[in-house]
Amino acid sequence: MLISSKVTSSGQVTIPKVFRKNNLLSPGDVVEFTETKDGLLLRSINKKKEKSIQNILEILQKNKNSKTNDDKIMKLVNDEIRKCRKSRSSSGL
Repeated sequence: MLISSKVTSSGQVTIPKVFRKNNLLSPGDVVEFTETKDGLLLRSINKKKEKSIQNILEILQKNKNSKTNDDKIMKLVNDEIRKCRKSRSSSGL
């Protein structure tokens, strides 16, 4: 998918909504730029989201062979999602 965006006089670029949505980018998230042989690479480096996803994967991994029922696993996952959302809202995002 090719979408263009203009650079403003202050060097700002709007990341198109489809890319923000697909990459879970929110106001206040940090991105990094890397120069490559093909041009610029933009990458999200939001550590809180990465940590939350890692925690969810650990919950699923720990419970994949257990007799824990699906409802309990979903509760654990939803609790982790709530923690992530709470930390985002308390930081003003």
